[in-house]
Amino acid sequence: MLNEWFMNKFFLIAAVSMVQAAVVSSQPTRLLKQSMELVVEVDGGNNGAAVVYHPQLKNYYAPFAGNQNFPVCVFSAAGKSLSTEDHATLADMRGFWYNSKTKRLEGNGYNETGWIYYTLTDGLPTGYEPLQEGMQQPGPQCAGSYNALTNEVVFFDTDSVYWYDASTGKPKKAIDFAQWLNASKLDAASRENYSSYSILCTGVAGKEYALLNVNRKRFEIFSKAGKLVEILDIPESQSLYPAFNVGYANKQFWLFDREARIWNGYKWP
Repeated sequence: MLNEWFMNKFFLIAAVSMVQAAVVSSQPTRLLKQSMELVVEVDGGNNGAAVVYHPQLKNYYAPFAGNQNFPVCVFSAAGKSLSTEDHATLADMRGFWYNSKTKRLEGNGYNETGWIYYTLTDGLPTGYEPLQEGMQQPGPQCAGSYNALTNEVVFFDTDSVYWYDASTGKPKKAIDFAQWLNASKLDAASRENYSSYSILCTGVAGKEYALLNVNRKRFEIFSKAGKLVEILDIPESQSLYPAFNVGYANKQFWLFDREARIWNGYKWP
């Protein structure tokens, strides 16, 4: 009788695993191909905070996280470096985004730094102004991403997804990340496989959010309802890290290679 119970339990677990695998495998999957690169030509900083594209100026902006003296690198649309070692982040940055409503480069800093926006001279950052004071984020390391479809800043910490009002900096809601994983038949215990502090807003309806699964070397695309809708495999040659060094801008995913000091872009959708 006991053996029969174990056998039934085994087959049930196997059946559930097969169903989960079938659900995941039914999602569109493709291998990303590199589209361009941004070569960092200055020293300082080891963790790239993000890559952001300014559509009016047609420049890419890539600050480093970790220190207010680390560089914020500026590149032309073709990838030519425009900034020098004199252009620093000026604040200890974590999240960084282009706000399509205010037409500004904004971001959040470490811990109590708050939210800021950069002032630009000839397209280069020369100062910043406070936007929201204090820790308007779930945790000290969390990196915000701007959802232009809803005018919200979204945060992630592997435990939950958080939405804040981009105009006021006030929290709106939070959802346990396990709900997203369970809804997509993914293992809720695998949440530690994801890049610790980053969620990417794509601006694509029906495919609003992207998370970097470091362990499985892929981006997982989720709808606003938290359902997995697409899987994007990352080339084996691309280095990945447990936190930071990831972004999405100008219809490209960006991944920073620390050793080469290069942001590699992968076009999507």
